[in-house]
Order: sequence, then structure tokens, then C-alpha cells
Amino acid sequence: MPRATATSAAWRYLRRHHLGLLALVIALSGSAYAVTALPRGSVGSVQIRDGAVARRDLAPALARAITPARAGVAGPAGARGEAGPPGPRGEVGPPGPAATLAGVPAGGALAGTYPNPSLAPGDPLHVIGAPGEPAFATSPAPWRAYGGGFAPPAFFRDRSGVVHLTGLACIEDVLTPGDQCYGGTFTLPDVPIVVLPPGHRPAERLLFVQASFHGNGPAHLRTRVDVLPDGRVLAYGDANSPGAIGGAFMTLTGISFPSAG
Repeated sequence: MPRATATSAAWRYLRRHHLGLLALVIALSGSAYAVTALPRGSVGSVQIRDGAVARRDLAPALARAITPARAGVAGPAGARGEAGPPGPRGEVGPPGPAATLAGVPAGGALAGTYPNPSLAPGDPLHVIGAPGEPAFATSPAPWRAYGGGFAPPAFFRDRSGVVHLTGLACIEDVLTPGDQCYGGTFTLPDVPIVVLPPGHRPAERLLFVQASFHGNGPAHLRTRVDVLPDGRVLAYGDANSPGAIGGAFMTLTGISFPSAG
């Protein structure tokens, strides 16, 4: 190869690779070298690290060109999108204040006010024949209380809705009024004692067997007593004295039944 050609080739190589050779020399020698001037076009994106160029480093025309535009008028809202999946359950909040019922009237089976209501009382005792209470039936024979220190015929409904009859009744002596209920006889079948008011009647007809004493026949009888849904309390005779009833007394104690309302 001619000398001139070799020199030209070496020069071209140096021009192309002068930066790499310079860096190699600095790295091998361990010496610091400050680059004060770089050839045009020798710095590219490879030589510039990310974020190294600030806005002030740009030419004014370039800086104006990349200035973000101001926001314009907002456009119309788009259609509502579908609901997303439910989020996780939140934590339980603190308990609220305790409710108070102090002073509130109790109802139902209770009476009084909270916080210390009591069980509601049942009916008062309704004494048959007393003022304002149902009267004894008088036909076909008059009924009345037996007296003599025995409890008078009466009824009441307890707090559970059960009606109870109690007391000792007798038929007035039709032969000797005011006597001790001896000698009164009459024909069956329906001998009403009293008609119970609404709220103290059964839903269906009920039959009870009660003890009685007959003054003109066998001393002690078993008298049939029926209580009807219309409130009538009917007395019947006994097999030992068919077709007649009367005598000294008949007890109503022990007749109990649920009220139909």
C-alpha cells in the first residue's frame, strides 16, 4: 500500500473513532479529562441520560412549541358506566346509645310502665244480680244466691282469657217465696240461670256436671249445666229426678272455659 493511501486511511479512522479512542486513553491512563468542545452532531440520545435536559436548556422556539395548551371548555358527560364490583366490608362501627322505654305504657298481657311493668290483672269479679252486672234469670223459675255465708254466684275472666264461674245458687221456692230454696220444681229441658256478656262466652256449647242438693227428692244430685256460645248458662235435671230441678242449692264453682273473645 502506498504511503499516502495508508495515511489517508488512518486519518479517516481517527476522525470516525476519535471519541472512543480518547475515552480509551483516559480510562487506561486513569487521568481526568474535561471535554470543553464537542464536534457538531457527536451527542445523541445515547449520550444524554433521562431527565438531564431541563426546559431552560431548550431553544426558545422549541420551548414554546412544547408548551401544553390551556384546557378548553369541558365536553358533555359520557354515558354512565356499569357498576363496579362491591368493595370490601367496612369495619363494625361503635355501638349506639342504649334505647330507653322509661315511662312508656305497657300493653298486651302487661300493665304499668317500663322499665318495671307488671302482669295485667284479669277481670274484676262480676257478682250476678249486683248493680250493673247481669241479672239472674227469672223464668221459668227465679234464681238467686243461696246465701247462708256461701259465696254468691259470680264469674270473671283471668289474664289468660279463661272464664271461671263460682259461687252457690239456688232456685227460689215457688211455693214459699223467701224460703231456703226448698220445694221449687219445674219442667225441663231449658232452665237458664244467667246470660253471660260478650267476652265471657265459649266458642262452642260446653257441658259440665255439678253437685246439687234437692229438697223434695234424693238428697244429692249430679246436675248437668251447659254453657252456650250465646252466653246462656242452662241447668238440667238428674237421672234420679228426671224432669225436675230445684231443692236447696247448686254449685257453679269448677265451671271454666276459654273465652271466645
